[in-house]
Amino acid sequence: MDMDTAKNLWKEQFSQPSNMQEQPTMKAIEDKMTRLDNEVRKRAIIGGTTFAILFVAMSVFLYFLYLTQVSGLAILGIASWLVSLVITIGILFKMKRDVDQIDHNGPTDTVLKVHLSHVQTESQFYHTIVWWLLAPMSVGFVMILIGTKASLMSSAFELTLFALCCFWAQRHNKRHVEEKLKPIEEELKTILASL
Repeated sequence: MDMDTAKNLWKEQFSQPSNMQEQPTMKAIEDKMTRLDNEVRKRAIIGGTTFAILFVAMSVFLYFLYLTQVSGLAILGIASWLVSLVITIGILFKMKRDVDQIDHNGPTDTVLKVHLSHVQTESQFYHTIVWWLLAPMSVGFVMILIGTKASLMSSAFELTLFALCCFWAQRHNKRHVEEKLKPIEEELKTILASL
């Protein structure tokens, strides 16, 4: 065997594994995107269902308050909850619909850009939830307490419980963004930069 033949064999032997390493990397990316899509769907369905149940419960409570002729302030508080819940349900199912419409058969860079856009949109959703969901619900909660003329002790307990629930929800969403969405966003940016 001459030197040129040995060099060619050497190159072939070590060029094949590097090509094979690229495929698992793309496969790993596709798997990660599929898991992300499934998680977005799952969170949208669970969140939408939870908010829909809360919407029905608050609608019944609104009807009860209307029948008992409680002040308009409490009714406005319930109405602010209902509006916030409808907006949230709409946003969650829009995110799910957008994920369902991703064409995974397109060019790799286009698919990755679409996924990056969805990850950034979802991160923004969880970062701003305080302003368009928790803040209006908090104001509505205070309006309900004032309108129903609940005792000071009862109001303090309910307000504390509500504040703890809001704190937990915001902390849970922030952790989701930091632990799951940010690493995926950074990885997608790195992959896109290398293409």
